[in-house]
Amino acid sequence: MKSFTSILSRSLLALALAAGSAAAVAGPTYHVDVDTSTQAGNNGGLFLSFLSYQAGGVGTATVNHWTGNFAGTGMSINGATADYTSRVLNIGSDFDGYLFDVGFGGHFGFDVTFDIDVDMFGGSFGVALTDSNQDFITGANVADINFEADQPVQVSTNAAYATVEAAAADVPEPASLALMLGGAGLLGFMRRRRA
Repeated sequence: MKSFTSILSRSLLALALAAGSAAAVAGPTYHVDVDTSTQAGNNGGLFLSFLSYQAGGVGTATVNHWTGNFAGTGMSINGATADYTSRVLNIGSDFDGYLFDVGFGGHFGFDVTFDIDVDMFGGSFGVALTDSNQDFITGANVADINFEADQPVQVSTNAAYATVEAAAADVPEPASLALMLGGAGLLGFMRRRRA
């Protein structure tokens, strides 16, 4: 019975620590603002793309908190999924993207969080404006967020169209925090019991 209790408590400890540490691999969060006032009166697209530098698609970019004149329609590239009700877009794999149908003239805003170990792998997130023929209006992305192993995150923007700011550090979800605290408590309990 003693060995079963020991195995059970160690299993619970491992589960709690693993689940609680899942948030630790999440990468940085950025807020992106795109100004389309110079294109007022035109319709086109807002193209968001993510390229993972690791073969096999290690990592995703999650876009949420959309604001702006989104038409409610768009086109997925290689499996990106958009939920217009909750306003969440998931982009992953080797190269994924999503082309939102939008009405230009105002600002578009969103947060993007990278679920990737930036210390081991890199990736590139791009934001572009397209015309009705899906050609880039500015000839290139209006914002890029690039990260590589052992390098600081590189953010570049076309200042006439976009700004990118690092968001405040994410607060852990209550369930993740409870699991981490539970795991730490089990660890302390086991150490004290052995002493």
